[in-house]
Amino acid sequence: MNRCRLWRIALAAAVLWGSHLAVANADESHGPIAIINFQDLHTLHNGFHPCPTPGPPGSPCDPTRDLSGPLPTYSSHGYTFFYTPAPGEPFPVGLFVAGRWWPFNDGTYALYANSDNALTTLKRDDGRPFALVAMDLAELNGARSDLPAVVAFQGVTATGGAVSIEIALDNITGFQQVYFPNEFSNLLYVQWQQGDNVTNNPHMFDNVVVTTDFRPSGQ
Repeated sequence: MNRCRLWRIALAAAVLWGSHLAVANADESHGPIAIINFQDLHTLHNGFHPCPTPGPPGSPCDPTRDLSGPLPTYSSHGYTFFYTPAPGEPFPVGLFVAGRWWPFNDGTYALYANSDNALTTLKRDDGRPFALVAMDLAELNGARSDLPAVVAFQGVTATGGAVSIEIALDNITGFQQVYFPNEFSNLLYVQWQQGDNVTNNPHMFDNVVVTTDFRPSGQ
């Protein structure tokens, strides 16, 4: 993963959420703000062999094999991502990893919910509130002119309030940085839905920026 991009995200987040925030580095958290980047995950154990150009279909260096899972949950920096299949989903799977050689990735590891309309939920492990500051989003299988990708985020705050935002991806293959409004603070949890491959293009996510140091609403 490009560490310069991680630092740009962290610095922009610090500006948006107050200069008093301690900026975490790309690999570990040393303050209230952390970047969860999934770089401890790997896909090569599934027999995939990376190569810069795709080989014949089914060959060891076929980049379409650079996916791995399932994971029921993923935890990092005191936060956990949970997978919930859509009601009635006949093939519930779990969270999957899109590896560095996945053709719609850009040399990083990203996470995605691997079934139509599944929910990804993010919570802090100790149950205390947090803020969602930023995230990188990308179309899982690349941009499609006939199928836009819109990701709807919904959160519940410690005071019982609800916050929501819909983010339309840019229809360009590769990740885009998304920043959340100040309303996405004091959260008990936040969740978002995977696309259905029919009306909504599926997505993957990376570089999730969270913090425990946030401004109360209205300040």
